[in-house]
Amino acid sequence: MSKTISAALKAHLAQEVTTVATCWRIARTDGVEFFFTDHDVDIAYGGDTYEASSGMTATNMRQDRSMSSDNMEAVGFLESDKISEADLVAGLFDYATVDMFIVNYMDLSMGCMYLLQGWTVGNIEIHDSVFHAELRGIGQRLGQSCVALYSQNCRAEFGDSECGVDLSGYTETGSVTSVTDNRTFVDSSRTETEDVFRFGLLTWTGSGDNADLAMEVKSYDPDTKTFTLMEPMAYDIAVDDEYEVTYGCDHTLDTCVMRYDNAINFRGEPWVPGETRLPVRKFPKRYRGLWSRGVGSPR
Repeated sequence: MSKTISAALKAHLAQEVTTVATCWRIARTDGVEFFFTDHDVDIAYGGDTYEASSGMTATNMRQDRSMSSDNMEAVGFLESDKISEADLVAGLFDYATVDMFIVNYMDLSMGCMYLLQGWTVGNIEIHDSVFHAELRGIGQRLGQSCVALYSQNCRAEFGDSECGVDLSGYTETGSVTSVTDNRTFVDSSRTETEDVFRFGLLTWTGSGDNADLAMEVKSYDPDTKTFTLMEPMAYDIAVDDEYEVTYGCDHTLDTCVMRYDNAINFRGEPWVPGETRLPVRKFPKRYRGLWSRGVGSPR
């Protein structure tokens, strides 16, 4: 990444005493943007106002010439009205894009020097009203798999173009009739007699606190009409909250054939021998007696 800066800012950074502040721009995947600075007052730069109350700081940045991913950690207090714990838990900041640069807050006309551009938010942890967000450089994308691998289960995403199943025919709606916690609730109006929603996607609709948020279904009990989600929702689930849920798929051939009659699009190799079917070299017969008495072992 180029770190070209103006001559004036370069001269200022060479001084023994500087008046430098760090600014952050965070762009979520839904298009919402946030602006923060570690300065003690807000900074208006480039048409945006960088908020000073976030208390956001960063650890040392690790960059080298190897193919390993550049990374650093951002730490901030959950005191800004822009970033809440519920939003972080809900995953709204997952894969957000982060730019960070420094400016001379006493003379913004000097321009800025970017420290990172196009990095993405990775793992986020929250402890005692402080969040720790891992920031990953663009080199992290080189470590991702980009080709299909052999597998006994289907590699297609249920309902995508490779799967071919039309989810509109396997989508149901409903509303909550009783709540156990933010992960478990009951819809007594359901009539399904099997756990067809396991691994399906449940999206909250209507005007509840979780509206437009989604979570994968861990299980559905057809006897008690109880849904259990993979993770708790960020906000409280309430009676009469409305939802939309799709059928699920465990990516096995049996489910593909018996439930969806879609074997022609199955993207797996269920008959490829697994590790348990690999040939094993037999232990020499003349040593088996010793082995049985605890002397030695097959190599």
